[in-house]
Order: sequence, then C-alpha cells, then structure tokens
Amino acid sequence: MYYLLAHFSGLEICYTAVFTPWIILSLVTGVQKMSLISCIVQLYFFVSFGVSELFLLAVMALDRHQAICYPLHYMKFMNTNICTSLSLACWVGGFLFNLPPSLLLQHLDFTGQNVINHFLCDGPSLLHLSCTDMRLNDLISFILSLVTMLTSFIFTFCSYILVIHTILRLSKNTGRSKAFSTCSSHLTAAALYYGSLIFMYARPQSINAYDMNKIISMFYTIILPVLNPLIYCLRNTEFKHAVKKLLP
Repeated sequence: MYYLLAHFSGLEICYTAVFTPWIILSLVTGVQKMSLISCIVQLYFFVSFGVSELFLLAVMALDRHQAICYPLHYMKFMNTNICTSLSLACWVGGFLFNLPPSLLLQHLDFTGQNVINHFLCDGPSLLHLSCTDMRLNDLISFILSLVTMLTSFIFTFCSYILVIHTILRLSKNTGRSKAFSTCSSHLTAAALYYGSLIFMYARPQSINAYDMNKIISMFYTIILPVLNPLIYCLRNTEFKHAVKKLLP
C-alpha cells in the first residue's frame, strides 16, 4: 500500500508541477503569452499524468481487493516485483495513450487572436480556437478518453463491489470496521477524482460553459491534490502515531 502511495504522491507532484509554475509566473510578471508548441507540450504532460493517475487508482483498488479478500495470499500476489511492474505500466500507459491526439494537435491551423479562456492549456479550449476540421481529433480524443475512464472506473468499481461483499460476510463488527478503514481513504480519493472527471466530460452541453470548466478543472487540478494527503494521512493509524511521537 505504501509503495503505491509513494507513486501516487509522485504522480500528483508531477501533475501539479506541469501548470502551477506557469500560473505563478504569469501572476508575478503579467506575461500570459505562450507559444503553440509550449501549449501542446503542457497539455500532453498534464493529460498524461492525469491518465497515469487513473490507472494507478485502479491498481490501488486491486491492492485493497487482494488485502481484504485474500489476506493470507496478499504478500504473494502483491509482492515488490508485481507492484513495480504495475506502477511502471501506469506511468508508461498514461504517456502512450495520450500520444496520438497530442501529435494530431501539431497539424491544426490557428488564425486571429488566439486567447484560451482557461488558466491552463486545456484540450477543448485549444481545439475551440482552431479553424481546421477537428472531427478526427474529436473522434480519437473521445475514444481514448472513453476507454481510459471507463476501463479504470469499471475495474475500480468491480474491485470494491467484491471488497464490500467480503466485508459484509465478516461475522464481527470490529473486523468490518477495520476492513472499511483499510480502504476508506482510497475509496474517498477515487470517488472525488472520478466524480469531478465525469461531471467535467459527461455532463449535458447545456451547462458546458467555460467558466464552469475552469471551476471544475480547479477542483481536480489544485484542490484534490491538496486534499489527498489529508485524506490518506488523517485516516492512517501509523501516521497518527508517528505525529504524536514528534509532538512534544
């Protein structure tokens, strides 16, 4: 669990480091111009780290499933080699999935005053400025986004259905409470992340306002990375004991 949490923390650091330095620089210097290639590079790394995080959330759900449903075989199924391979697959998979739409962005034409109505280089905001036929870009982006989000969500959902089924079969309430406490942090973080992404990309077009996009984007790009350490640490007994030892 801690090995996967270390990768999760690293992904969130990289995820926020893609755009926060640019935001701070823009606020301090007042310079808000960015070249097209810089915008595409920012978008590529931003989406790649986000997709990798989705994959890692699914792997963490698998880890909780093995720990609760098969506790005696946990160390065999989730040993260091398997965890390393799964974590590496999440990192590589996120960058490979996002490569085709990012390459297609370089062939788009832009005319006039290209002002992105966003605090970062967001895909829909960038495509809205192009005067090129974007049907191929939209189709590829839609298919990859659908496959990525649905695969990760369904895997996580099915894992927790089996986890809840196993917990409800436990005879003692103390055992149920301990089992729920084991997976509650990850379940909370996954629900917040999936919820914001689904509302962002699966809501009706009637509320597809750019101001709403920026508010939702701020939630899963800035607020959630701040909340996740609190969610995992405050629910962790070992962390509480370690903090108590440090305090006078």
